[in-house]
Amino acid sequence: MNNKHKYAVIPCGEKKPDMEEMEFDIMEDFKLRYRFVDHRYTPTALVPPKYVNFIFTYSILGREETFIASNLKGVQTNCRIDEATNSVVVIFQNHGLGEGKLMVRQKFIVDDPDFPNGKASRIEDTYTGIILVDNSIDYGM
Repeated sequence: MNNKHKYAVIPCGEKKPDMEEMEFDIMEDFKLRYRFVDHRYTPTALVPPKYVNFIFTYSILGREETFIASNLKGVQTNCRIDEATNSVVVIFQNHGLGEGKLMVRQKFIVDDPDFPNGKASRIEDTYTGIILVDNSIDYGM
C-alpha cells in the first residue's frame, strides 16, 4: 500500500465477523478509525464521541509494550474526534510496539451516581484485526 494515510475501520467494541485481518510494518505510522455502532453495525448518534471519556490501551499479545490513546474531559492524546463521521481516529505514530496481534483494552468512563466518585468504568479487551510485522531487511551491517 502506498497510501499517504493507512486506515483500518473498526466498529467500536467488537471486530465485525467478516472483517479481514490487516498487516502493518512495525516501523510504519498508521491510523485506526473507530465508528460508534449498535449491535447491527448501524452508526449511532446517541452520544457524540467528543463527549465520551475513554482510554484505549494497545499492546501486542504476549508483550509488555503499550500505546495509549485517550479522550479525557475533551483532551485527546494520540487520537482525534471526527465529528463528521461520528468516529474516533487513533493515530499510531512512533508507537514503539513490536511484532504480533494488536490488542486493545477499551476503558470507557461513564457517569454513574451510585459510585462514590460519580463515575464507573466499562472495560472490554478485544483483538483489533491488525497484525504488526517486521519487514526490515538485515543487511549484515
